[in-house]
Amino acid sequence: MDGALFERCYLADQESKWIGKSLDEISHQQANERSLRSRNQNRELQSHVDLNTEIEKVVREAEQMTAQTVLPPTKKERNRAAEKEVIRRDEAFILDGPESPLPVQTAEKREKPLHPTTALIKKKAEETYDD
Repeated sequence: MDGALFERCYLADQESKWIGKSLDEISHQQANERSLRSRNQNRELQSHVDLNTEIEKVVREAEQMTAQTVLPPTKKERNRAAEKEVIRRDEAFILDGPESPLPVQTAEKREKPLHPTTALIKKKAEETYDD
């Protein structure tokens, strides 16, 4: 060999599958792996499509369930709706009445019937005040 020196090379750990094989064997195995990858690529693509379809189906079902479920309004929302109604009644006016619009009497402005005991106390207080 004319005194030529050869440098010894080592394979990395991930390439240990090639230890003891000739260049032809390595080329043949790599060709087989490429052909397997191309065949599996179609299966992988189909599995991704199936997964996406399944995810979309679950999302649609969840959206339908959410749309069917009607949550009761929160306390704040109920209070706000009541406040709006009171404001509407306070600011309302009669269009068919006299020329100047008059505010409509609201439920709060009407006297509510008093409890009999409270009415008696109020009556006694008025009598005492009048005397």
